[in-house]
Amino acid sequence: MPSLTPIGGYYGRPTAMEKDGVKFDELKFDFSAMDEDTREKMTMTYGRDGALRQAVADRQHLVYAISDNTTAICDMMKSMANRENLARNRQVRAIMAQFPTHPNVVVLIDVSQLCSAGRLLLVTDDVEFVASSKDRALSRPVAEAPGPLIGWAGVVQSHTFTGQLYVSVDDAARMGQMIGSLRVSIH
Repeated sequence: MPSLTPIGGYYGRPTAMEKDGVKFDELKFDFSAMDEDTREKMTMTYGRDGALRQAVADRQHLVYAISDNTTAICDMMKSMANRENLARNRQVRAIMAQFPTHPNVVVLIDVSQLCSAGRLLLVTDDVEFVASSKDRALSRPVAEAPGPLIGWAGVVQSHTFTGQLYVSVDDAARMGQMIGSLRVSIH
């Protein structure tokens, strides 16, 4: 599990849990082992009770969630059971149509969500993103609507690993507008 998670330590071993009929393993972050800057960013991103949770959905699917409560893992498992998944999303279907038929790994990034939270997380000594008053009011902001998506698929073959990146023309234009709207002050 640790290789699939963000920077930082963990506390102990995974614990078998169950909530609302969903069985999963939980591994808590060890915030005390992190430097102050990392701890602050991890807490802002994953909450004060951040943990990695994983569950077995079926013989072919594992579900991972990194969050501050069990809602995400439970919601994902229920969605899998009800077949309410991203495969029904129009944007996701359009991206998946561009990829090989059976990718081994698929990563989808909602750029508006990333930028919404990223403005608060990406502050260094040299660059400071100027957060809007709405961003400052929220401890962990959420974009108002799903945004442009970036898709990446990986395929493992006998002696190769091939990755394919896809961004629609419309989403690329939307990303350009979003990036242009970020106000950055460099010291």
